[in-house]
Amino acid sequence: MEYTLKGTNIEITDAIRSHLDEHVVKLTRYHEGITGAHFEVELTTHHHHKGKIFRAEGNMSIPGKLLRAEETHEDMYAAIDA
Repeated sequence: MEYTLKGTNIEITDAIRSHLDEHVVKLTRYHEGITGAHFEVELTTHHHHKGKIFRAEGNMSIPGKLLRAEETHEDMYAAIDA
């Protein structure tokens, strides 16, 4: 399955892309009919008192439906995992 990956306020490194690739492979095992997917990883604004906050969002299209998930976390990889 092909997908797009966008980084907002963060550079998409090979490590981030590789981590997401592992999760995309798992998704295709659960549903073979995914027709498209778009993922975004974002470093939110810098004014948080507790440090950096990352947001991961995924949108996947299957026939007749759009599936969406979003999570924020202090660890970027944990946000992607969730």
